[in-house]
Amino acid sequence: LVQLLGWRRHGVKVANRICLSFYLADNELNIKSLAYPDDPYLIYWLASLQPLADFGTFNNLLADNAWAQNFIPHRYLVFKAANTQTVANSKLIWPEQALVGRLGDVLEYGARRLQLFLISRHKDSRLGDGSSAVVVSNNILKFHESDQRPQLAKNFRERQQQILAKYI
Repeated sequence: LVQLLGWRRHGVKVANRICLSFYLADNELNIKSLAYPDDPYLIYWLASLQPLADFGTFNNLLADNAWAQNFIPHRYLVFKAANTQTVANSKLIWPEQALVGRLGDVLEYGARRLQLFLISRHKDSRLGDGSSAVVVSNNILKFHESDQRPQLAKNFRERQQQILAKYI
């Protein structure tokens, strides 16, 4: 649907698009295991998330990632004050309800095998390289082959030192 509507992020068309390369199951919302030792990007990314529709999971995501609040507490206060429209008992929930049970299990199994096959065809895939760039598990799918977080952290810390040197 996102592809048909032209909202999917791909190629050079990235502004105001939706990235479909990171999925979390609602029973594993804590992403601290995906963080590098120095990972300001992940923390700020997490704080910048805004749900398109909230099925009651967004507050759970924030609660499960309370560790990030130590770095930017003001952002979490803003989210608590924000008026997020909650979707409950909506027609938007029917796809999830339709995929519960045997049909969903079969489709999920097939999709998982297909995705692993597609990843295995990419000889330079980062799956299994010890990083958290590409993760495939029952609860997390993350397909960021070009994970720039280590370089972004380095740039962030260098800039931080430049600013601090001016004022200290």
